[in-house]
Amino acid sequence: MISSYHSFSQAKDDIILGGGVNIVLDKDATGRTNNSFYINPGAGYFFNEHWGAGLFMSYNTRTSQDTGALDLKYVNTETGFGPWLRYTQTLSNIFFIFGQLDLAYNSGIASVGSIKVPMTRTTGMSANLYPVVGINVHKGFALNIGIGGVGYVSSKSASDVNSSGRFTFNFGKTLQIGVSKFFNTSKKAEPPTQ
Repeated sequence: MISSYHSFSQAKDDIILGGGVNIVLDKDATGRTNNSFYINPGAGYFFNEHWGAGLFMSYNTRTSQDTGALDLKYVNTETGFGPWLRYTQTLSNIFFIFGQLDLAYNSGIASVGSIKVPMTRTTGMSANLYPVVGINVHKGFALNIGIGGVGYVSSKSASDVNSSGRFTFNFGKTLQIGVSKFFNTSKKAEPPTQ
């Protein structure tokens, strides 16, 4: 699995734009194809050289194609929105590391073929904490690489009376790759006049 995060080695008053795309192509033991597409743009502000916060949005669609006699296509679509909080430590002019916490409100629905199934509509919250290594590439651009993290997801479908929750642990099971751009907004000193 490949996904991405917002990032850059920052300074006080820096603004960051970032995010990424995740594409997974898979076939299970029964021959069913399971594909997913995920995109998560975000923006944020850094209070000092270590702490930053911002907002992100996400869109995720998962498609399964049944290879049985019915040959049905199942699609789950989910959107999310929420804040993120990050602590960054610069290691050198090129490398930095950060830990990020994402909190999100999520909603989704499933469909069979082209028919949306109202009883599958879900809403919920999620929290994810993950470490990432960043590489300063050129002129404010960074490449970010992570290997998963831990999280908690709580959701409730339209047909359920109670919500359900589960912990997730994908540390070491996921490859996360992202690109981001930071903008320095602090005022630079004017050159002395003669």
